[in-house]
Amino acid sequence: FRSLPNIVSRDDNDKTFTIKNIMTTVGKLSGNDIFGLEKYLAWGVDVQERSITGSAIRSDLNEEMVSYFKKLGVRGSRMDSCATVAEELMMNAVYDAPTDENGNSIYNHMERTEEIHLKPEQQGRLRYAMDGMILALSVEDPFGALDGKIILKYLESCYQGRAGELNKEKGGAGRGLHLIVEQSDLVVFNIQPGKRSEVIALFNVDPKLSADRATSFHYFSTK
Repeated sequence: FRSLPNIVSRDDNDKTFTIKNIMTTVGKLSGNDIFGLEKYLAWGVDVQERSITGSAIRSDLNEEMVSYFKKLGVRGSRMDSCATVAEELMMNAVYDAPTDENGNSIYNHMERTEEIHLKPEQQGRLRYAMDGMILALSVEDPFGALDGKIILKYLESCYQGRAGELNKEKGGAGRGLHLIVEQSDLVVFNIQPGKRSEVIALFNVDPKLSADRATSFHYFSTK
């Protein structure tokens, strides 16, 4: 990943979504600014933003997000997928992302039922918005510990039926990244190593457009 810091995949069956995302990718790389879910939505969207202060607040934040999207007319399976992905991303931000000054994980050995209170400098952000066609949510953390090798190893273990083999000394089941990718139309990983990680999940509002989609993700890393 040092020589190939970015990965972009596409769905052959959805050319409109593909063209828009390729244009966004070109803009991200040419502008040297890879972060922000706004880049994948129409200009002027109203982005909601909340702090992730610990494990106990996840449920409230998720319910608030679901209520917001339902008021905008999103229903059914789209909301179920969105809520599932948001839960997994917030779980990662609380238990997996925080590291100490030496880069060692602080909480990921703990059971996911144990309550965690994050210090202000450890807290992540949940952001979400919709432009009428695409629903987007993202979770960001201030650590940047996630990298391409980790992502591919976890996805490979899940798709090969070996989920959990990388989590023998951790509190989670090792299926989170796989579930996030499978439930979304596109997942974008933006990483500034050692400083910032952002995972964006995109969903077509119309579930018919997702029926025959191919699993897809993008990966970007700053130098």
